[in-house]
Amino acid sequence: MGACNIEFTLNKKASRNEIYDAFKKQQDSERSENGHRDGYSGDFQTVHKIDYRLDTVFTSYSEAHDFCLKHASKWETVVAVYFCNVKVESKTVTKLTDQVKALSVQLQDLERTPLARSKAFQTCTACKSKVALKHFHGASCPVCRADLRPKALQARIARLKTKLATLQAKRADKIKTERQKAIEKGSQVETMVAGWGAC
Repeated sequence: MGACNIEFTLNKKASRNEIYDAFKKQQDSERSENGHRDGYSGDFQTVHKIDYRLDTVFTSYSEAHDFCLKHASKWETVVAVYFCNVKVESKTVTKLTDQVKALSVQLQDLERTPLARSKAFQTCTACKSKVALKHFHGASCPVCRADLRPKALQARIARLKTKLATLQAKRADKIKTERQKAIEKGSQVETMVAGWGAC
């Protein structure tokens, strides 16, 4: 007895009656397509009610989808919400996205920097264990998991992680602001009905 993510969208701000009609149509379609499997078909046949949460317009598809799945009940209800289908494609967001990608690649390269294998053993600064480097293929101490890379490299990685986190937050804020502006201008509002089907 599991649960499957079920959903459909309507390309408009639908009324309660339109949502209910689409829900019934979806159930009929899935009944003829999937057949009836005693309550475990994993589709809209396994739920019977709609919880209408139409007082808020969500700023993105994923935000609306997460809300629906959080508030839906398997074998009982799916949730209907409105969301704005806004594509944010400004020069600023594109530039920030490119910077995030470049920093991510740079961080990945730094984190993959191998240990210098010029000596046979390396002593861990944290637990004082001696690690035989010819039998070891990582960057953390096998005893205590402390980082064996040079302190300067560790500091560079930490600085880069902080810079990346700041840039990602800035990008997320910019996307949210631009979405909000598009919503205020009256962009396309759509309807989502989503929840959990028993399977």
